[in-house]
Amino acid sequence: MRDNIGLTARGKIRVLATRASQVLMDDTQENLVLGGSAEIITRAVGGAAESAVAYIGVGNGTAAPSTEQTGLSGDGFNAAVTAVTYPSANEVVFTAEVGEGDANDLLGITEFVLFTGDFRAFSRRVRTPAIPKTNEIQLTIEWTLTITSVDAGA
Repeated sequence: MRDNIGLTARGKIRVLATRASQVLMDDTQENLVLGGSAEIITRAVGGAAESAVAYIGVGNGTAAPSTEQTGLSGDGFNAAVTAVTYPSANEVVFTAEVGEGDANDLLGITEFVLFTGDFRAFSRRVRTPAIPKTNEIQLTIEWTLTITSVDAGA
């Protein structure tokens, strides 16, 4: 019997940019799970509703990813999560839309943050080049979080 099981969390983010239903970009990249994620998982398992993921933030910051980050590093917009699915027993996918009228003042989107209901950051991704954002472009963001058991010894 294994007495000591550890958990690892990793994520990936898919961004689909469209204009008038035409796909302009479909990009999937790994992301950094932040240092505060263990507390968020603990509180969510304990039933704290505010610890559930509720937003995907998009911004124009370019600060290099670090596990100590707590949010967007530049100006941003928070899109409400509109769907949560479970494609496998250890995966959850959060989906949000940045509509044609949203976040246009950012001009170019370079960063993404997965936020809880009380705006604690779970994971972050910075990308280049920036995704141009105008009132003709809609973004669909799918953020997959995978939790894996690791045998930490007996």
